[in-house]
Amino acid sequence: MKKIDRDSSSRSELEEMHRPTAPQSPAAAASLAAVRNEVGASIAATVSRRAAICGVAASAVLGAAGLSSQVTAPVSALSGAEPASPRNLRTADTFVAPSRLPEDFALPAPLQAVPLDPGSGFDLPIGLFRATFIPRASLLGPGGDPHVLLKEPLVIGMVITCLEKIWWIESEPAGGQAFTMVAYSAGAGPGEPDRTAILSGRGVVSPDGAGLVDFSLQTVTELARSDHHDQIVAAITSHPDGTYAGQVDVADYYGKGNGHGDCHHHCNKKSGTGATRCRRRCRRHHGH
Repeated sequence: MKKIDRDSSSRSELEEMHRPTAPQSPAAAASLAAVRNEVGASIAATVSRRAAICGVAASAVLGAAGLSSQVTAPVSALSGAEPASPRNLRTADTFVAPSRLPEDFALPAPLQAVPLDPGSGFDLPIGLFRATFIPRASLLGPGGDPHVLLKEPLVIGMVITCLEKIWWIESEPAGGQAFTMVAYSAGAGPGEPDRTAILSGRGVVSPDGAGLVDFSLQTVTELARSDHHDQIVAAITSHPDGTYAGQVDVADYYGKGNGHGDCHHHCNKKSGTGATRCRRRCRRHHGH
């Protein structure tokens, strides 16, 4: 597969590059099985929480994450009032070349000194929208060394959301072949915290040196019942040839007076024709 030099490649080259998903080989799956058991219970607990919120079968979500339904956390672990029913549940599992680049955006401070490699990233179409992931240079894909995730804390990459917000993902070693992750967004203005945790999870680096990396992320507990945030569960495998496999589940929620969830909340910050266009786009995207 062609390796793209982000300093010399044009946007058209990135958009023309095809990234088919690649199935995980039986040998690689076997080598990761033992390590997954170390982190399975922790990931399953949060995935189970999301499955209960979204009203989908926990076994299906756990299967997407490569986990056994036998480690599902009980629904009774949920606290507080009953969550609202989801308006829409979408699953995205197609990974294509990134259409948006870091230089197109004003990056938050934690990303400004991070070398990024769009050639090793992807777009994930979700309905009429798409999210973009751009990893740290020399981390994933051909020539990358994912074992650095097991050695030191890192900013491992950036996410450009469907609404063109910028998140960054920080990681820390968690022992063995595992590492933890948190995705943050920057504060939008005075009086807001400088960063807010959006997603959290854990990852596993293949112990056999094959270069496979499994990522599992989900909406943090603090936002799990928010009317202004979609509920997200992601289970993605990065392959050493630069391809990706897996899926991301997104549940959109009604909110009291905020029927479009995060999309509607975003539109409220606009005015005039910009707000009108934003709400029209939300209605097309969310189906109401």
